[in-house]
Amino acid sequence: MATFFSSDTTATKGVAVRMSTVLDSMLATNGLLASRTDGINRSIKDVGKQREALGLRLTAIEKRYRAQFTALDSLVASMQQTSSFLTQQLAKLSTT
Repeated sequence: MATFFSSDTTATKGVAVRMSTVLDSMLATNGLLASRTDGINRSIKDVGKQREALGLRLTAIEKRYRAQFTALDSLVASMQQTSSFLTQQLAKLSTT
């Protein structure tokens, strides 16, 4: 039974030896765990860059919308003045 868990002969390897081998390969500096961690870290950096780019785009869009709103607000104010002027002129025409 002891050889089942710890045997290290060329013919058979015990469960503990095999588990140790698998864990060593997973935890090595170039192992599965390190590769996955590197991949996740790269993904996090990419998402951060995308987030920053989106923030810049949103800032530019907001600036453009504010400029458009200001221009439209000025145009509406001008049209209201024109409307008031025309209303006064038409009122004068009907009284004469």
